[in-house]
Amino acid sequence: MLLGSVLHACVDQKLVDDDRFDDLSIVDIAGTRERTQFKHTENADRPLSLTTFTTDGRGLRLDRVVASILADRSGPGRQASSFRYRIVLRDGSPTDQSLTAVLKPLEEDPGPFVPGIGTRRFRFDAAALWNRRDGVKADEERPFSFLFRSESSLTLTDLEWACHHLVVELGAPRASGDLTAPDAAERLILNRVRAEVGAEAFPNVERSAVDVAAAMISTSRAARQGRLVVTAAELLRRAQLRSDFGAVSRAHPVDLQLEVLRPSAVRTNHRDSNRTLHQWRPPTRRGAAGARQILGMPAGVECTFRRRMAHSGALLLLRRCGR
Repeated sequence: MLLGSVLHACVDQKLVDDDRFDDLSIVDIAGTRERTQFKHTENADRPLSLTTFTTDGRGLRLDRVVASILADRSGPGRQASSFRYRIVLRDGSPTDQSLTAVLKPLEEDPGPFVPGIGTRRFRFDAAALWNRRDGVKADEERPFSFLFRSESSLTLTDLEWACHHLVVELGAPRASGDLTAPDAAERLILNRVRAEVGAEAFPNVERSAVDVAAAMISTSRAARQGRLVVTAAELLRRAQLRSDFGAVSRAHPVDLQLEVLRPSAVRTNHRDSNRTLHQWRPPTRRGAAGARQILGMPAGVECTFRRRMAHSGALLLLRRCGR
């Protein structure tokens, strides 16, 4: 969680003109560039509206989103090996047919922004958008016609690239804004701080998950104000965590919820062994047939059985059976 494979992170920083993905930009060790924009709403039950992408009330008008993606690809992201652009919203799945005709659930799902976040992922269909560029119908029947106005230089190739690399995530978890009274978003952060960072575990047992999460949120806010650059070292310093060669120190890899205690395991094995011993009955047949009876082997494998027994030193079993 302390940046992991991320080499570089920018928070609330515009990298191109009219940047629509300035909330978070990261580049990882594989050269993957991912830029994310978050949009909050208090009404999570409200379906995603058509006007979200046809007007600029939420800063997501589709022509400007596409232009921002293309500008980033040819500008600051030109050295990246791969790209992903995300828009994460709390809105529910769309129901407006004019929107569902062009915004569709992902078939090849890249996964959520954060593991366990529980979002649903969608992608714009470039072909469906392109097919709505011509005609004499009114704009209200072709709500995305503004993408293809005379002043636009958008090509089908660029539209396909932008749509392929854009993920729209819906149903993001609700936040209370209070780590001491957590809602779904805060619980997700607190669980990851405990499981992945090591808060409340030796040697950071004195550092509560709430305190560590609060320090990380404070670091993010400072980064948004341009007062620092987010690094693993800075996160560790602000969270006051002990680390070992850049990784948070942990006591041992044993998960106490899965650990099998030795005394109880020994008692269980002893009990099962006694039960098996009391239930054992001597064979009623002699020689190899008796050995096969002990081991539950069919009669047709006597030759193979004898060879294996000889190689393993188990021929003694045949001798004891009187052969």
